[in-house]
Amino acid sequence: MEYGMGTRKGAGDMSNEVWKLDGEMVAYDEEGRISQRSQVRGGSFHGETLYYDEDGQVSQSVPFQDGKVHGEMKMFSKGCIREMIPYCMGAEEGQAFTYDEHGHMLSIRSYHRGELHGESQWFNSQGRVIKISQFHHGQLEGETLEFFPSGALRGRLPYHANELEGEVQRFYEHGIIEERRHFLKGQPFGVPLQYDRYGNPPQDISYPESEERFFSMKKVWQTILPV
Repeated sequence: MEYGMGTRKGAGDMSNEVWKLDGEMVAYDEEGRISQRSQVRGGSFHGETLYYDEDGQVSQSVPFQDGKVHGEMKMFSKGCIREMIPYCMGAEEGQAFTYDEHGHMLSIRSYHRGELHGESQWFNSQGRVIKISQFHHGQLEGETLEFFPSGALRGRLPYHANELEGEVQRFYEHGIIEERRHFLKGQPFGVPLQYDRYGNPPQDISYPESEERFFSMKKVWQTILPV
């Protein structure tokens, strides 16, 4: 890769200071095509840097401020936008968006200080939500909801510190509960309860002796607090 650079400053004392470039810096691939075009100030990237694919189309646009990514970074494929990620002085900050090759939105992700934080959503090619998750400083925290392509609720998954914690519920597409399964620190425990398409539980479940009391109490709780 070869570079064509702007003016050089600070060349008088090489023992204390490297040459500081100002202006436009252009990089070329082995075939002589432009692969990168950057703006430089005082030896650091400052302004927009563009990356190009083999067809000469922009594949990525990265805004810099004093050497750090700052602003909305964009990625392209064959001239179409595929991803937009906001940055604040080198770290993701705000809502990021991804798209398929037809321009349909695939995800909305929320960032804070470089980590997923808050609600993020994923979509299918028809624009329907297929998953909603909650994050706290980069880890899954709270309830994740999954959906069928029709939009009907498919599952409820509780998370704590990036691990499943609590009762996971799965549903039939017509809304009836299909399965209940408990997790503790990411590991399943107890016997999962599975239901037929009419919501009827199985009649022949046998539990280990150590779990009989838990499920008998669970039945009482469900009677008092129906779900």
